[in-house]
Amino acid sequence: EIASCLVGSEMCIRDSPSTATDSAGVFTYSSSRVNALTIGTAGSGIANTSDVDFFISGGGTPSAQAAIKTTTLNNGGLSTVEIVNPGRGYGSAPTIKVFRDHTVSTQFAVNTIVAHTNGKIYKATIGGTSGAASPPTHTSGTATDGGITWTFLGTRPVVTATVAATSFKRFKSVSYTHLRADETRGN
Repeated sequence: EIASCLVGSEMCIRDSPSTATDSAGVFTYSSSRVNALTIGTAGSGIANTSDVDFFISGGGTPSAQAAIKTTTLNNGGLSTVEIVNPGRGYGSAPTIKVFRDHTVSTQFAVNTIVAHTNGKIYKATIGGTSGAASPPTHTSGTATDGGITWTFLGTRPVVTATVAATSFKRFKSVSYTHLRADETRGN
């Protein structure tokens, strides 16, 4: 059987199915993936969707990490989030943190947004290295932390994920052999 995928002066032809198929030549694949996101708390004080960073951890040992993004804000809080890549191979739901956690003695660039364990978020209006003591805790205006000036923004959003097995069936797996344009081969 000749396939018709001409690439430059080469033509691809269909060969035998890969060894990952069943006796009928059908490939079946199943993997646990992030299938839904829930905004538990919208948060506040967020000016732009591009300001929002997600940090995904846990969920076992996935072979590919999920990726998500904010698509809309409403009154400074998350309104919708989107699964950009559901990842694969999760043993349980991963933990999603919106914004990175503040850490002591760490370099933070201008405009970095961090979260404190108290649920508040802060933006670095002057970048530098955070202090060796505790993170900012103020609830208005600015405060310094080591060499950084943090501006209080609002509250940290909370997003959770659910994971479900997703099956892909009925795909025929094929490999291809490249021939020069003047060669043919049939089955």
